[in-house]
Amino acid sequence: MNQSDVASRDYIRAMQLIRASPTLVPQQLAVLAAQEQALAEAIAEHIDHPATPPAADRTAERSGDALYPLLCAAAALTALRVVMDQWLQQTAGSDQPLDTTLLGRQVDTAITQLAAGLDRTGRAAR
Repeated sequence: MNQSDVASRDYIRAMQLIRASPTLVPQQLAVLAAQEQALAEAIAEHIDHPATPPAADRTAERSGDALYPLLCAAAALTALRVVMDQWLQQTAGSDQPLDTTLLGRQVDTAITQLAAGLDRTGRAAR
């Protein structure tokens, strides 16, 4: 088992623990907020737009350019959270080994649906 597999399994165990212990949810939300900000900054750097414009330059903020990286990051991490939650629910109580391949396919589907746009009403991409 490689290091990535071990990290994935540790993450899955942590998510299972959080689902079983609702008092841990605030800590999970704090971690998600930090991840969201880091992802937004990476997206902003990649597209050469500031995630938060300098105080003196509110033109980007007014145009919505500064929102784009933040919205992308929030949408992507929410999609991942929703997929993980559904997957954990489907696998809860199972004695079978966890199928991370299925999880990967579900994540790919969620990101593909986001990339296709949210103006659809749940129809599969064609």
